[in-house]
Amino acid sequence: MSFRPGEPKFKRLEQPLWIALAAVLLIIEIHAITFDRRQSELREIQNRAEDRAKFAALLDRGNQIANQQTVEEADQRRKFSALIEQGQKAASSLQKVASSVVDAASYASGGGSYPVVAPGSVTLEDGTKRIGFYLTKMGKYPLYDLHIFVGRPYAVSGPGHETQWLGTWRSFPEVDDNTTYPLLFSSIVGEAQAYFIVNATARNGRWDEIVDVRSSGGSSRSRWVIYKDGPFTAANKLIVDLADSGFPSQFRHIPIYPLDILKLPALSQRHIVIPDVIPNPMKY
Repeated sequence: MSFRPGEPKFKRLEQPLWIALAAVLLIIEIHAITFDRRQSELREIQNRAEDRAKFAALLDRGNQIANQQTVEEADQRRKFSALIEQGQKAASSLQKVASSVVDAASYASGGGSYPVVAPGSVTLEDGTKRIGFYLTKMGKYPLYDLHIFVGRPYAVSGPGHETQWLGTWRSFPEVDDNTTYPLLFSSIVGEAQAYFIVNATARNGRWDEIVDVRSSGGSSRSRWVIYKDGPFTAANKLIVDLADSGFPSQFRHIPIYPLDILKLPALSQRHIVIPDVIPNPMKY
């Protein structure tokens, strides 16, 4: 079978052969196309599988990094918490040490304790009634080297506001309990009102106290204020302002400190006052 130019038609036997040959070639072509397509699909499937594997590996690596960061952050928080706890323990220990030092210093100096001289009525052995002035300590710590004066201030004639105090001085090496010590028994018979002054110094400070005693109907009522000297301020600090029940309300809050604002009796009137009695503190 050959190609012959000039012959318009194939012979009868050649036609089936050509048809069969074309069919075989077509089948071969279709098979090749199908094979190529399957190979391409296989390569695509392999590529996708490789991509998924790479993406899964990337996700796994990311999870590993995240887990590692979580572990590291937890470890850092644990270390930071331990550091904070150590710091708190150290601060607490330092605070305890500082408190112990302050407490020891306060025991040595007196800390915030202060003396109070409270007035009260007293009947002496001879039956006479007086205004008694009694020393007591307020505060946790002892008072050391306490020197205290209690008495009456009088105006001295002359220029200015000069005063003279008449009373008694007492000294106590240490006051460390709730014992009450009598200091002075005074009388204001014939007087409706009288001022008394207390001046106290100790290792931990200095205090001024003014006592306003008012008599009415045979009984007396008192008010007393205490100021502590401020070493770095011009004004002293008020730490006590107390009064007996029944003290006249119109005089309860009037200023009675310092002395130069008060109207004091003249020193010349001292001779008409009944003499004070100075008791033995250890006797009462």
